[in-house]
Amino acid sequence: MRNFLLTKISLAIFLITLSLGCSSTSDDSPGPTTNTKDGGTLLYIDNTSEFEKIDIPDGFNYEMTSEVTFTTSRKNGVGKIVYAFYTIDYNNTHTFIGKALSNTDGVLEYKVNIAGYIEKIYVTMRYRGTLYSKTIAKNSTNLQIIFDENSTQVESSNTRTKACNDVIYAVNNSGQAFTINIGNNTVDNVTSLAEGGSKASAVNAAGDKLYYDINGSIYTMDMSNVNGNGTLVDNSGAPLSPPNLNSNQYTGLEYIADQNILIAYKNKELYILSPSNYSIVRKPTMSGFNGSDTGIDGDVAIDIAGNYFLATNYGLYSINFASDYSTAALTLITNSSFPYTITGIGFDSDNILYASTDDIPSKLITIDTQTGVHNVVFTLPGNIDDFSISRCDIVSIDTDGDGVADIDDTYPNDINKAFNNFAPAENVNSYLAYEDLYPNKGDFDFNDIIVEYNANLITNGNNEITFIKFKFKVKSVGAANPSGFAIELPVEAAKIKSVTGMSITAPGTINLETNGVESGIPANKTVFAVFDNSFNILSQSGNVKASSLINITVEFKTPVAYASLNQVPYNPFIFTQGDRANEVHLPGKQYTVKFNTDLLSAGQDAGNYKTAQGHPWALHIPVEFAPPKEEVDITTAYKRFNSFITSNGSQDIGWYTNQSGNRDDEKLAY
Repeated sequence: MRNFLLTKISLAIFLITLSLGCSSTSDDSPGPTTNTKDGGTLLYIDNTSEFEKIDIPDGFNYEMTSEVTFTTSRKNGVGKIVYAFYTIDYNNTHTFIGKALSNTDGVLEYKVNIAGYIEKIYVTMRYRGTLYSKTIAKNSTNLQIIFDENSTQVESSNTRTKACNDVIYAVNNSGQAFTINIGNNTVDNVTSLAEGGSKASAVNAAGDKLYYDINGSIYTMDMSNVNGNGTLVDNSGAPLSPPNLNSNQYTGLEYIADQNILIAYKNKELYILSPSNYSIVRKPTMSGFNGSDTGIDGDVAIDIAGNYFLATNYGLYSINFASDYSTAALTLITNSSFPYTITGIGFDSDNILYASTDDIPSKLITIDTQTGVHNVVFTLPGNIDDFSISRCDIVSIDTDGDGVADIDDTYPNDINKAFNNFAPAENVNSYLAYEDLYPNKGDFDFNDIIVEYNANLITNGNNEITFIKFKFKVKSVGAANPSGFAIELPVEAAKIKSVTGMSITAPGTINLETNGVESGIPANKTVFAVFDNSFNILSQSGNVKASSLINITVEFKTPVAYASLNQVPYNPFIFTQGDRANEVHLPGKQYTVKFNTDLLSAGQDAGNYKTAQGHPWALHIPVEFAPPKEEVDITTAYKRFNSFITSNGSQDIGWYTNQSGNRDDEKLAY
């Protein structure tokens, strides 16, 4: 009996001790408890959350976004091009991410964090006034996007045609001159050459002149009276015969605008002519002709990048001129099986090489200058002996002079701003959900502090960040203690001109420099507070407390490279119970210099803001997040979160979306 009484007393003491121990911690922390039933029989109730029962893969950091690198380019692209990027979700909703300007070769590398559930990306390119698009699968973190002439045209300015078209000015030995609109392959403006037939022509678009040869004499035709695609007006003067040439016709002619010279060709010889009096300036020494090439007919052309090409009755060559045009070395591009005799060549503004053939009627073909591969564009109603191309040249209005045309410039009157780049996307918010009992584990409902955010990285014409505009909203369901929230940026504080818009209501918790950043931070980092006391900004709204919108602007003294600050949300953290040193970060993130390192050994943090079992204190969720109700485990409210974790993030990557089967709405606080 005595032993029985001692046992009862010991049990009572144990229960009292257990009760006192539980009361010393928050109700937010679940764990094993005891209870009595059926006349005093002791039962064990396991309050371990479902989340804690999951076997977490080693190193799992609960990442729900990934950095995707887009390398965009345009085939034959020359010049800077504006590309715009959009996500496509499961509802086929296109949501804008951002814009950027390519290099002078039309190539752009653009990096952005994208939610795992996004499966497709939509990219647009504005080129010569027309908007083109491509849709690609997001099946890699490195995506190559190449635009070409077959890319989809997007309706722009109520038209599906180009804002302007390249025009071919052609002549033949029958004494005809006419135009071909490359945009729709129409032949127009047929006129007669009063002086007779010609086998060589060149266009000086800036000077409104068409040069053409008749029996070794160069004539000009005035192109200033241009109507629509270009009306040729016969306005030739008396022929000027180049000296030291016999009466044989030139078969090729090209005008080189930046040097104001004409290059003529006939019978395996090139001639450099002066457009002012058509005199021979230089006659290069030729080399590299194929032994089977008679070189009787031919034409010369220069591409947009300044590379020269020669076509003869045998095939297509590249030309390597000496700097003074004293020599011209040829390299054959096409092979002996090339089926056409070429009469004329020219490059359009897409840097595509067009060629006319000696067939009757002539064909207009394109030739790849690297491989010699050719394709027939269409068959003409007559024949062409030579042509030149007047390239489309859109005069773009750039009001602020930042190198971005107003049509693509979101801020056309501000030289420091050109493009918006949103994270996660325009009019879409991401969510940071925290447990606030750190370093002790909580109940894993992730509803203590929820920070909703959208960031706009504003860049200039050089794709450098000049401003970041944040929008924040704070929510809470079950917080027992006030928290503050701050973000660490991977940029030197000295580069920041100002941070404005913070909600600082408890002086002394955060110490600020005059530009608004937190003081006492190492020079290579920047920390700014969004708010310092959640209780002072939250108000009850249904089941969820919420704040008003907090708008914060970070302005930089000097622009910062986009690639150095594209990793939104950077390193966000809360600090709890009014203690700046009690930081709670996302799993895998590093605490700041202000953190109290004693906390690392004071609770359940096993490192990297995860417990020994791999459970975090915070989650970054890239779309709208409805928090679980108080003390409702997140794996219960979100049915597929478990699968996402156990698969190491390879399955159910969109567990947080509102797609059917993801959520248990009765367990969520709206």
